[in-house]
Amino acid sequence: MEQTSQASESDPVAPANREKGWIPLGPYNWLTPALTLSIGIGLLAGVVVNFAFQIVSGLLGADSHGIGFQLLASVVALFLAFAVFALIQHLRYPQPFVDFDSGRLKAGRRVVPFSEISWARFEIVRLRGQRPRLTLLFGAHSGPRVIFNVSSEGRLGMSPATRELIARVILQSRIEMPVSSYDASGRFASFNFPNNLDKQMALKAVKDPAIIIEEHPIV
Repeated sequence: MEQTSQASESDPVAPANREKGWIPLGPYNWLTPALTLSIGIGLLAGVVVNFAFQIVSGLLGADSHGIGFQLLASVVALFLAFAVFALIQHLRYPQPFVDFDSGRLKAGRRVVPFSEISWARFEIVRLRGQRPRLTLLFGAHSGPRVIFNVSSEGRLGMSPATRELIARVILQSRIEMPVSSYDASGRFASFNFPNNLDKQMALKAVKDPAIIIEEHPIV
């Protein structure tokens, strides 16, 4: 009984509830708030530029039909560019799977043991009138990377089950802060790499993302 109790405390998911083989690492959404914002700004900028071009061309006496066609072609090109960009992003961050029996992470064709997961970073998106949104990224230097929306407008972006799965992966990882050549001791790592996290902070980002947002008011 004592051994069962200790195992349950060290592992957020009890052995009886574990799934076997490759399982998806939660519902996946690679279209993060940061990416959505950047794409939206890009599309808006393209529309504004084309609208300005139409006005200038009209003032210069250009053919209105030609201007309309150019505007339509530009908008179509923008949406095609978005589709290509989205496809590239999806290929960069495919749906991850984990196998807790063998302790491995798989994303696309790349497979690494949890012990090779060595870095974690975060992104915070702040929009006027809305609460900050936190995105967590982690992976191996020579292998797959994953990305998750851990909070959105003050709400947790993942279910408790998904948070537990990700926490289990992070606990078995070797995530640590990077070290620069001019700071070999890592004393100023948090200043040199403000968006990076060590293992404990990565766990906090999963379990209580508000802490990460509060401790990084400017990033």
